[in-house]
Amino acid sequence: MKRKIRFAISVAALLTLAMTALNSLSVFAYSGYYVGGPSFNTTYYQLGSSGTFTVWVEFYGGAADIALLGVQLYFVKVDGTLYQSQFFGANYGDNPLLIPADTRVALTYNFQIPNEQSLISGRFYYVLYMTHREHGTIRYTTDTFGPDEALSEGYYCYLYNPLHPDYGALQAQVTSLQSQVNDLQSQVDKLQKDKTFLQSQVNNLQSQLSSLQANNTNLQTQLNNLNSQLNNLESQLNDVNAHNATLTKLLLLVAVIASIFIVATVYLVLRKPRAKVS
Repeated sequence: MKRKIRFAISVAALLTLAMTALNSLSVFAYSGYYVGGPSFNTTYYQLGSSGTFTVWVEFYGGAADIALLGVQLYFVKVDGTLYQSQFFGANYGDNPLLIPADTRVALTYNFQIPNEQSLISGRFYYVLYMTHREHGTIRYTTDTFGPDEALSEGYYCYLYNPLHPDYGALQAQVTSLQSQVNDLQSQVDKLQKDKTFLQSQVNNLQSQLSSLQANNTNLQTQLNNLNSQLNNLESQLNDVNAHNATLTKLLLLVAVIASIFIVATVYLVLRKPRAKVS
């Protein structure tokens, strides 16, 4: 019974993990589209002679179009200096910037750097705010980097798109796995109830066994007492038998003496001379 319970719990846990993994896949690996700067490499920005810092961010439409309502990019120095850029006013209002599916679009951002030397000597990071019609505003922050360093590849902001063609199949798998998990949970609950019932029976039998053992102890005590009394009676009987043997011997002796006395008396009587009749 314990093995069945442990097995059912293990299977339920594994299926729960599988379901969680599929949910993660449906959100990330099979997302409808993603946006972000693929690498933010040093080749992606340059410093103009007028102190204008130019950087571009690449957007990518996956399985669905991107309806981009607004973009704000902040170029932040590690010491706290903030350089802000707004692309086309960063607010498209009722005319969102559409990025078609399976299409890459690079948007250019310009920053006015007050001191060119500060860019060369400092370390920076990007903070990008993107406002979408479907998902609202998303904040994306990169690692820090210097003018001769490249950020790691793959800085993407994954977004969930229920219109992805694989979403229905994945959701069906998740639903199926959830049903299996529910069935296994029902089995686990039933086995747990059976275990509880059997444990109750075991406890009752244990209680009865303890009671029987206590009764057995009492009976054993009584039996020991009876055996002790029997031994006492046997001792007394032996004493009585010994006393009876002594009395029997005395009675035999008395009988012998009496017989001798009677015989002697008779003998004396018979030997007594009779008186003559004149």
